[in-house]
Amino acid sequence: MKKASIQRWGFLFLSFAILICAGGWKPAVYGNDEASIKRYIVQEMGRKLGDHVELLAVEDRGEDRIVVYRLETKRPDDRYVIRFRRNDGGNYEQYGRLLKGLPMYGGPGIWSEQVRPWGSDRRLYGDKKMYYVVWSESPKLEEIRVQVGNQPEQTARPVETPSLTVLEFEDPAGSFRTTSSFRDAGGNEL
Repeated sequence: MKKASIQRWGFLFLSFAILICAGGWKPAVYGNDEASIKRYIVQEMGRKLGDHVELLAVEDRGEDRIVVYRLETKRPDDRYVIRFRRNDGGNYEQYGRLLKGLPMYGGPGIWSEQVRPWGSDRRLYGDKKMYYVVWSESPKLEEIRVQVGNQPEQTARPVETPSLTVLEFEDPAGSFRTTSSFRDAGGNEL
């Protein structure tokens, strides 16, 4: 082989190796305050999604941080949730492999989603925590009821509008049924 061919093959191999490493890299959020999380969401997610990102809420749960945000121009009526986990360095990193977080379902004014452990996180870290996350912009919402599998039903009462409510459950193995209801002050389902 000629020297130029060897150099080309070497360049292609090196490029491929760098591409594989870059694909598996998850940036950490340096800092533990809300401003650090906001910078990460606005910079990293905004760049990946090609849109401006508006941070709606941040809530800490032990070693986890739950963040709800929306895209300002592309899909302003959708809401997304991301779970961050504190790493050994004390900084947060995105939990799981989703590039833009989980889309939340619902509306008008109430969105919800389950945030479950990923397979590798369950195996490596023994994580069995599942969150049921509800973001509400509805002034009528007075009560949230959620039941996961055979676990006892949990009830929460948002105190303000808009509100972020995070209910914690043990993640049941395999398939399970989740039921949720959102009620107004009169007990009527929204």
